[in-house]
Amino acid sequence: IGDKEVEEEVKKLKEERDRLLRKDEGSAIIEDLEREVKKSKADFEKVMEEMSVMRQQQMGGITEACENIEEMCRNVEGYVKKVEQTIKDLEEVLERAQESQKKLREELQIAKNEEVKKSWAELRNGEGAASMATMMGSGEGPELKGILKKHVVPAKN
Repeated sequence: IGDKEVEEEVKKLKEERDRLLRKDEGSAIIEDLEREVKKSKADFEKVMEEMSVMRQQQMGGITEACENIEEMCRNVEGYVKKVEQTIKDLEEVLERAQESQKKLREELQIAKNEEVKKSWAELRNGEGAASMATMMGSGEGPELKGILKKHVVPAKN
């Protein structure tokens, strides 16, 4: 075997060694990456467990909040029904008052008409004033009699 062959063999072995060293470095990198992946998975699982615990805590709070809102809705619903009943009652009272007012106006109109009839009847029968001046109290003649006397204010001299 010649020097040239030995050199080639040495060169081949060096290349093989470098390749194997690079391969070992790659294996070390792969092992590091695998450790990082395992660590990341463990961290991920820990975070997921914490999120699950927080979710359970929040759901308990949400349930309580929902119950409170539900109770408030029932309270508001009761209040609205009470107000609606009060409005209905007041509308009935208003309707009765309007009917009563209408009847009273009718009775007042009837009473006024009857008073006018009586006054005219008194005038026709000669019981009333003979003239407007007499009726007002500034003329000569008899004083007002009957219903007109209550309603006429004499003029001041």
